[in-house]
Amino acid sequence: MDVSIVERDRAVAEEIRSKYGVRKVYSSFEEALNSDAEMIDLVVPPHNLHREFAVKALRRGKHVLVEKPIATTVREGGEEMIAEAKRARKVLMVLSSTTSIRR
Repeated sequence: MDVSIVERDRAVAEEIRSKYGVRKVYSSFEEALNSDAEMIDLVVPPHNLHREFAVKALRRGKHVLVEKPIATTVREGGEEMIAEAKRARKVLMVLSSTTSIRR
């Protein structure tokens, strides 16, 4: 799998690049949007930015993976983001992280 990341801290970026084999490090979300990446993974932005970032990525022709909650309101997530994904004919995926402890 071809993985690229957005990271402004160059030291952190280089550490992640060497540890995980990251292909490209972008210094901004805009730079990633302008890339040839097919999918944007929105794991880090605060919840209140999920809708804004997802809609921008969908409008640029990217598939989007966003962690829960997908937005701060049902209207933003359930209506705006899904409608934009349908309009763009792109996939809007929701990541649900759970932690389990085995005994």
